[in-house]
Amino acid sequence: MNGRQNTMTITWSNFKNFKATEFACPCGCNKAPDMDMMLIWILQAVRNKYGKPVNIKSGYRCQKYNDSLKGSVKNSDHIKKKAADFYVTGVTDTLEKRKTLMKWIIELPNVKYVYCNGWILYADGTNKTYNAPNMGNSIHISVK
Repeated sequence: MNGRQNTMTITWSNFKNFKATEFACPCGCNKAPDMDMMLIWILQAVRNKYGKPVNIKSGYRCQKYNDSLKGSVKNSDHIKKKAADFYVTGVTDTLEKRKTLMKWIIELPNVKYVYCNGWILYADGTNKTYNAPNMGNSIHISVK
């Protein structure tokens, strides 16, 4: 061994199914999202598992836009570029299907928690009923 550590920089070019523009704040502030690449890696893993498009409902949010949303929290992981809300047609259509996917996601590295309208699951395995009516059939994922 030569003592050098192998490192790899992960960028948008590593993900054939996602573009930075999908994660841009929808308010028109034109803030370019430099999303946490572990989050994108997990979303790509979901895409690979089901072979279906992962539709991003919400990625990065500027503070002003986040504050305008009913039910959003002040320190949202969306602001920190560590969260996304997404859905997969035919996969997240029911609470039971969302729970199945969420149980799989929570086992992936660096996931902090996942939630949907009806349920929240934490990395430590605890879960509870969770009311998030604005989510529809989407799942929220936050990474560490």
